[in-house]
Amino acid sequence: MTSHDPTRFEPQTPGALVKGAFRECFAHGAAAFIAASVMLLPSTALSLGFLYLIGQLGTLQTMMSLQHGQVDPMQLDRRELLVAVAVLGGGGLAVGAVSLLSSFAAAAAVGRMVAERALGREYRASQAWDFTLGKLWRLAGGGIVAGLALTAGYMVGAIPAAIVSLILMAATGGMQPGAEPSPVVQIVPSIVILPVLLAVAAYLSSMPSVVAVEDVGGISAVFRSFRLVAGRFRQTATTVGLGAVILMGPGTVLQMVGQFVLFERLTEALGGGLGMLAAFGPGTAVGLVVSPIIFVLQALIYFDLRSRQTEEDFTPYELTLEVGGELPEGVSEPFASAAATDSSAPADIS
Repeated sequence: MTSHDPTRFEPQTPGALVKGAFRECFAHGAAAFIAASVMLLPSTALSLGFLYLIGQLGTLQTMMSLQHGQVDPMQLDRRELLVAVAVLGGGGLAVGAVSLLSSFAAAAAVGRMVAERALGREYRASQAWDFTLGKLWRLAGGGIVAGLALTAGYMVGAIPAAIVSLILMAATGGMQPGAEPSPVVQIVPSIVILPVLLAVAAYLSSMPSVVAVEDVGGISAVFRSFRLVAGRFRQTATTVGLGAVILMGPGTVLQMVGQFVLFERLTEALGGGLGMLAAFGPGTAVGLVVSPIIFVLQALIYFDLRSRQTEEDFTPYELTLEVGGELPEGVSEPFASAAATDSSAPADIS
């Protein structure tokens, strides 16, 4: 028999959840970190290869020149433009799809690991990989549904961001032929869309763990995740936002420095491919390191949300029914406990 971790069945503050994500990710021989990192290696390698390719072809430079009004589209070779659009569009879509599916599978595997540990069981990285292979199609379906939900949320947020961008461009003269958009035009729309993305991330945060623990499909999981967050949005959004600032902040800063400060210098010094890797590779590497911690945080949010439910019980007994296996030490079936209590009570002889 094993003993369970009672803190997983009790509500936690956002700060405690973020701290717990770091602790849980590197506990038990860093099994969660190792499991997730290995699953993300193929998509990370694909992302780096894509960066090198568009650097060698000069695709990104072409599109950036068009965006900044430095090149007249009518004077640009049509074949070059079509190649740039096809490479960036098709390659970016392929990289994004692989990254999304692998991230969802890794997050689900980590969610299952956290659930097993909550019941006091040892759960190694190899077991997480076996779980992923056994649920591959279900996890792929969940990743597709999550991707569609994220895309829908992004499109909703992109509408006001585009309106703000047009207003700023008109106000700063960025719509004039040959004019280069102000940095404000590039930054402010991103700020406008952030609240929408934060809301979507909060509502979808527990989805991988729902698939892993409750063994449901993608469509059921997305509705279940929304129901868990309903009425507890502020708590969830605060946790997601805090985790994003702490975990994703450094990588975002590196990407911005690489794009706006070092990109031109590095490509001139090292060439297109190596310069692109030098500019954007560090941010990608940081993403590989922090992603497992984010996945653990998602799992802890799931447990926190379930512990706050008033319409359903969430105890080690219910969790054991969902993931299977023997009951933890000190946990018994409710009906058996009630029967034992009744049998030990004095008989009514009146």
